[in-house]
Amino acid sequence: MLSSVEIKSEIHNMVENIHDLDILRAIRVLLSKQNTISTQTDFWDELPDSIKNKLDNSIKQADEGKMSTHDEVKRRLNIKFAVKN
Repeated sequence: MLSSVEIKSEIHNMVENIHDLDILRAIRVLLSKQNTISTQTDFWDELPDSIKNKLDNSIKQADEGKMSTHDEVKRRLNIKFAVKN
């Protein structure tokens, strides 16, 4: 596993070898967005309490093993909406 210093060095070397201005601009946008994301408010703080409660309940149910597989959900929805495969 690479350290953060090694990753940064590798990225720097990659960028040094890019000659396409559009790609360089895209990388610049990507990195500038990353900086603004880290200073933004946590999305959790913006959620209504009702949604937070539903998410907390869902996590609790999952922790208790009360969940369905993807295939089970698909089967139930196919039956409910009379979908033919």
